[in-house]
Amino acid sequence: MKSFYGIITANVVDLHKTPDFHSERVTQSIFGTPIQILQSNIQPGGEPPGGKPLNPLWHLVKLPDGYTGWLQEQHFLHCNIEKF
Repeated sequence: MKSFYGIITANVVDLHKTPDFHSERVTQSIFGTPIQILQSNIQPGGEPPGGKPLNPLWHLVKLPDGYTGWLQEQHFLHCNIEKF
């Protein structure tokens, strides 16, 4: 089960308007920023047998300053409320 919180693990990440690399960047965030996960979305492409999704898993997240945007899962670490 996925948590509803996370911590940014990349130096700088872009948050997008939609779960797509080509969509507008709404803001950026930096390493160590706590996030709240609002929604998840797997892109078309599905999951191959016994492997990772063919396309990245995106999450709609909220930053402490109130901005929201879509972020790839590879750029943050899930954590529970106790660690958050």
